[in-house]
Amino acid sequence: MTGRHSNQLNYRSFQIGSANIGAENLTAKQFLKKILLFYFGAMNLDILLQNGYSKQQANEVVGWVGNNQKHFDELLKVFLTHNDYRIVQRAAWPLSYAAVNQPQLIQKHYKKIVKHLDAPDQPAAVRRNILRIFDQLPGIPDDYHGVLMDRCFEYIANPDETKQRRLMH
Repeated sequence: MTGRHSNQLNYRSFQIGSANIGAENLTAKQFLKKILLFYFGAMNLDILLQNGYSKQQANEVVGWVGNNQKHFDELLKVFLTHNDYRIVQRAAWPLSYAAVNQPQLIQKHYKKIVKHLDAPDQPAAVRRNILRIFDQLPGIPDDYHGVLMDRCFEYIANPDETKQRRLMH
């Protein structure tokens, strides 16, 4: 992994058991983050979400989720229950990507997510991102169409909703 006579690190890939972790063109910090995320899984999700907000970070989380129901459930738990609104917002982006990429992972959570639209003490981004997720999903069950439409119209008609939420496309 390292050159014997060089301070420069050269990462191509790393093998853990039968899993090959691709690491081409990563800095040492990015490589370490990828190894920790792979090895420790959900335990580092909170740490990863605390390290800022970027498309690369969102893609790392989506890659970690993959088609793994347990990982998706952990990301959803952070999105729905974390106390820090910034962590909730940072979880929203990869959550929507993961849900669109693997729609079967979110199906068992429809009722819980729709119910969360009505939670009074959540940040504005939560409702906006829940609606965005449902907007991007293929084949939402008919049972949820009415309540989702009602919530959309309520948010549009409510002058207390932020402009950003009302202007969401």
